Order: sequence, then C-alpha cells, then structure tokens
Amino acid sequence: MTPSLFLPETRGHDSARSLPSTRERLHLVYEFASYNKTLQRSGTHKVLGRGRPSRERTRALARPRAEMSARRRRTLPLGGTENLMQTPIQFPIEGGCGCKAVRYRLISAPLVVHCCHCRWCQRESGASFALNAMIEAERVVDLGYEVQIVDTPSNSGKGQKIARCSRCEVAVWSHYAGSGPLTKFVRVGTLDEPDALPPDIHIFTSTKQPWVLLSDATPAFAEYYDRKTVWSAQSLGRFEQLRPLIEAYRAGVHGAAQQIVAAIGDP
Repeated sequence: MTPSLFLPETRGHDSARSLPSTRERLHLVYEFASYNKTLQRSGTHKVLGRGRPSRERTRALARPRAEMSARRRRTLPLGGTENLMQTPIQFPIEGGCGCKAVRYRLISAPLVVHCCHCRWCQRESGASFALNAMIEAERVVDLGYEVQIVDTPSNSGKGQKIARCSRCEVAVWSHYAGSGPLTKFVRVGTLDEPDALPPDIHIFTSTKQPWVLLSDATPAFAEYYDRKTVWSAQSLGRFEQLRPLIEAYRAGVHGAAQQIVAAIGDP
C-alpha cells in the first residue's frame, strides 16, 4: 500500500489548517519505512529509497522521456509557431514593460519569430541573442501609456527606432529601416507568456556564442536568408499585402533625403 505521505491531498486546501502533529509525522515516517521494505522484498526499483534502478526500469523510464523530447521538437511551418507546451496558442496574447505602464496586445500570430545571434543584438540586449517577433504594426494594439521612441544605431548603418517605456525604459519593440513604422519587431521576452513564441529561425549564427547549442529542428543560417524559401505561405501572403505600403514608405524616405540634399547643396 502506498503511504499516505505520497497520496494526493483529500482534505482540501485549507490555509488555516494546522501543521501535522508529532504523532502524525511519526506515523508517516513509519509508513515510508514499511513501504520501502516492501519494495525491497519484491525486487522492485526503490523509488522512494536508495539504490540503483534495474536495466528494465531504466529503459522503461527512458522511453516516455524520449517520446516527450520528440514531441517538443515538433514545429509548425514558420509564421505559425507551435507552443512547446501541449496547449495550442490562443490569440490575442498580451505583454508589456517592467512597470506595467506600457501594455500591448498581439491580435494574431506574427509573420516570423527571429532569434538573432549577431554581435550587434548581443550588445544592445546585453544577452547572447535577441528574440523578436515580426508582425504588422496594425496587429499590435496599444493598451497602456504611449511608448518613447529612441533612435538607435544599427549594424546596417540605417539605424532603428526602439520603443521604450518612458518610466522603466524597458524596450518592448523596434522599428527597423526596411519597413519603418509599418512593422514591429516585438521583444518576445516582454510577453506575459514568452514561451508562447519560440523562435522560427536562427539568424547570424556565424557570430553566436559558442556555448549556445541549437536544435536541428529549427532552421539556422550563418547570416540572413531568403524569406521565400523559409516563410509559410500564409506569412508570405500577408507580407505581399504589406509590400505596397513598404515601397511607398521607402520612396517617401528617399524623396525626403533628396530634398534635404538639394536644400543644403551638394558638397
């Protein structure tokens, strides 16, 4: 018989209930010792005591662990990431800064989740990589205070705009020069449940920290990649709808730059 020490609590969770008495504690210890002796006599692996498990027991325990690892390695096509937990992701999901002044909501899955290992991201984040979920800006709903936009240098030389909380200064997303304010690269770590968006792809792994080990189940590129060969059809379709706006944005930026050069004269 399994000792009551290891049975589920049947008396409910009453925080006001007193701790077990000395007599009850001694009774549990006696049950533990008796149960362990029963296991020893039967030759069963000593789950509750000392001793080495049998080969059969070790193999039996290894099988479900291997099956669980295989299940956790499964991923959906990019742009539709699968939670490593068994429950599917339910959108919308929310996140925010450290002081909770800035709050936001993602109303759909992102286009892609990048895990960037470039040295620039390492420097900016103070960590070994940056985990960003790229999503259309219109699919991110502001729920709290307005963010503070900080112009920050970038590896491309074109700069980026980082949205930070004006109080605690935690960065919640970035706008890169390629698509400007039309897309947001949301810092996955600022989600209330960041494990909901594991990386779809690892980029710039040529400069990753040597002690960071990557799974073979997730695509990885030494530098960048061609989205047409990696993204899901759904994400590519969403990006194509965004492309005319991105081209108009880039043309506007280029036209403004030409006007500034014309105003100050060509040196």
